Amino acid sequence: MAGSVCSKLVDTQLERFRVSSSTVRIELPAASGYLVLARTAVAAMCARLDYPLDRLEDVKLAVDEACSLLLSDTDADGTLTVAMAPGEDGQLNVAVSAVTRHGKTPKQSSFAWTVLSALVEDVSATVEAGQVSINLSASRGDSMVAS
Repeated sequence: MAGSVCSKLVDTQLERFRVSSSTVRIELPAASGYLVLARTAVAAMCARLDYPLDRLEDVKLAVDEACSLLLSDTDADGTLTVAMAPGEDGQLNVAVSAVTRHGKTPKQSSFAWTVLSALVEDVSATVEAGQVSINLSASRGDSMVAS
């Protein structure tokens, strides 16, 4: 039951990104050892959208950072949901969500948030019914991080 509630909340977050039939959603145990699956999935989605390798790495790192932010406040028996929806002109929208212990968005003054903001075009966070979602929006353009 909790899984279906989480899925509905993630769908709500992705509605602002115009969810399509191409949306990919994975649910992972809330353990850092499973983050490789999230990184691999987002890398595959970026490759499908013809992202340059540098940009693909930026987006992959941003998703990893968003997952890590949520995992630090998620119970070990919880789940982490990563939903990816391709948008127009190579846009990729990602919502990373989990029910957290404190039900608060990450501090936007934190170093981790600064990293997220440097890696993708748009970052936001919301809370609904105890579920925290970090929403990322990236494009295929030039790498956001200077080499």
